[in-house]
Amino acid sequence: MKIKIDKKNLRKLSPSKNYFLSLCSSIIYQQISTRAGDAIYGRFLKLFGKKKPSPKIFLSFPVLKLKSAGISSQKINYLRDLAEKFLDKTIDTKNLHKMGDQGVKAHLIKVKGIGP
Repeated sequence: MKIKIDKKNLRKLSPSKNYFLSLCSSIIYQQISTRAGDAIYGRFLKLFGKKKPSPKIFLSFPVLKLKSAGISSQKINYLRDLAEKFLDKTIDTKNLHKMGDQGVKAHLIKVKGIGP
């Protein structure tokens, strides 16, 4: 999912094939205002520079660097769990697009910070 802000400051979501980044976005935006989420998510993306966000690259970032982007300790734990589960194939996205809502839900709640 890609996030864009339109001229009226309305958050718009569009499909993305980068499932890792989409789920990172969902975790970052949880329980905070859209404005705060936009700021934190923007700083999060800047950490990657021109690199494509990936679980392996994410896990290479020191915790202090992630905190400097405004990500809370708890969300860092969730994001690290997400990255680890992508790498060990607990979360396998190859067939995610073929699953129904319940299948996707059952698959993703294996990650800390993603609930039903």
